[in-house]
Amino acid sequence: MPHRSPLAVSLPRLARPEAGERRAPVRNRESGNQDRWPQNSTDFRSEGLEMPWLRFEGVRPVNASRLASAPGNRWKFAANMARRAMGRGAAEVAMEAAAESGRIEVPAGTAKALRMAQGQRVRVVNSEGGQVVDTWAFRASDPTEHLSMAHSRSATYRIFFRVGDVLVTNRFRPVLRITGDTSPGFHDTLHAACSAESNRYFGAPDPAPNCEDNLRTVLAERGIHISAVPCPWNLYEHADVDAAGGLHDRPASAAAGDYVELECLMDLILVCSACPSRVGAISGAGRAPRGAEVVVL
Repeated sequence: MPHRSPLAVSLPRLARPEAGERRAPVRNRESGNQDRWPQNSTDFRSEGLEMPWLRFEGVRPVNASRLASAPGNRWKFAANMARRAMGRGAAEVAMEAAAESGRIEVPAGTAKALRMAQGQRVRVVNSEGGQVVDTWAFRASDPTEHLSMAHSRSATYRIFFRVGDVLVTNRFRPVLRITGDTSPGFHDTLHAACSAESNRYFGAPDPAPNCEDNLRTVLAERGIHISAVPCPWNLYEHADVDAAGGLHDRPASAAAGDYVELECLMDLILVCSACPSRVGAISGAGRAPRGAEVVVL
């Protein structure tokens, strides 16, 4: 039988060594003991366990160290992946593991959801320039708590957040810290997400892709259903407020390759939607919506 790494996933359970199969022992860093096979997902929680590789049936190995490089999160990440694998298909878990490391493409008019651990950093990249990216963050353990533009404006006393600012949830708990921004720095906090209803209101084509439906779809794929859509953080959207209080949309000024870097201050689900809206020419007049990228560091 082929050698198996400490974690192998098959449908529908966490794989165990078969009779006569060579076991890949789990090493305890403190004792050096290598003769214990984990009995269940709880075993992966021990701080002494070394599990350098996650292997999923039918797909290439994923390095767990890269997926959970933040101090204190490595073994927690492995435990979470093992626990998820017990009740979900191997392909789905493998896709989620891949999405939590490296570079994830967000095609134009679509959204991606990522499970992020506290301490991880992520970059939202304007890969082609001039594209608005609607962004949400939901507390992983309780999605009714989420990144709130209203609360974050109150916390920072700004409508355009800056590098170093800590954004908060609707319960005034820190959720994201801005650790980098190579764009001109305009990221709207006032506009609602585009939706089927807003398209009809403004006379845009209906039906059409929209960020609100994108959000609901990617959350539903994770078993999360929300009753109301929070106001997104509209990365790269340039909306000015004039002296008389009027709101004016201007084309996004981010160049190709510009990014916003964020540090996650709690375990969360991050959602990024490459906005397809044509209302207000927020991504440039006469230009088709473009995609974006999310890079987990």
